[in-house]
Amino acid sequence: MKSFAAIDFETANQHRSICSVGVVIVKDGVITNHQLHTVATHCGFDLTQHHHALADAEACAAIALKIL
Repeated sequence: MKSFAAIDFETANQHRSICSVGVVIVKDGVITNHQLHTVATHCGFDLTQHHHALADAEACAAIALKIL
């Protein structure tokens, strides 16, 4: 298997509330997953307030709209 996605979830408390998700994409044995601001820029979204929850969520929505 040379193409897959590796996913990790970080939880915030004993109730396993997810506070962070990491995804790395491997295609033909090569890691290809960029940082949010890099992908957002490539998709035409100006992420000027990176690490601000609302701005990051808007960037994720713009990326999803672009690729789906």
